[in-house]
Amino acid sequence: MEINAPLSRVYDSCNLKIDGTRISASCRLSMAGMNYTIYTNSISMMHYMVKNMVPGSYHHVTGVFSASAYISQTSTRAMLSMRVSPSLLRPVTVDRSTTPADAIEVNEATASTSKLEFLIHLYCLQRWEDCQSSRGEKVAFAEKLIKLHGKLYNDNIIQGPGAMAPPVSIQDATIETRSSLRPGTKTSTVKEVVLGSYPPVNLNVNMDDSPLVPPPPPPPQQTTPHTTPQDAEMR
Repeated sequence: MEINAPLSRVYDSCNLKIDGTRISASCRLSMAGMNYTIYTNSISMMHYMVKNMVPGSYHHVTGVFSASAYISQTSTRAMLSMRVSPSLLRPVTVDRSTTPADAIEVNEATASTSKLEFLIHLYCLQRWEDCQSSRGEKVAFAEKLIKLHGKLYNDNIIQGPGAMAPPVSIQDATIETRSSLRPGTKTSTVKEVVLGSYPPVNLNVNMDDSPLVPPPPPPPQQTTPHTTPQDAEMR
């Protein structure tokens, strides 16, 4: 079944969730006493939700929905849960609305770009602790981001002196763990994700087809050699 909600009000900000290496977004809305939540893994719709679905904004939502009833633990009334897979998200401007003036409609036919896909993945990695991660695998997610970067570089979509440097690196890190049963510590090596020099991604703007121009990576730190008295005499 499909829902057509032409004047839906957003409750709170969009939530991004990482499951393995996949990203999905959700947002709670209401219209005429009907509450529902939209879910999507479409890149273009996720960008629309992050940018435009701010609390107090209004949108026209259509899509396929499913509904289930349940009894709340804090009430004896039956509750209704509605999940919507949106096929259309359109901004609506009304009095006292917080809908961004530059919001642009998206639908299931809106094409996504590799640039936007890369930026949303980088956005999530930069805010990893803020994303609702059920089984988020940070190292695998970073490897996927590196592959997306390589595609942008090969397609000449990412340019400039910092184009070759990936936005993230995966390094070996040594950790020590202490056992409660045996004395001493145990040393092991794990993979660690290290963010590069990319600035924080801003998704609160409409995306165009212009190339990405990241800043150049910082120069390597130079260490000053230690000079002994014997070295000074030799010089």
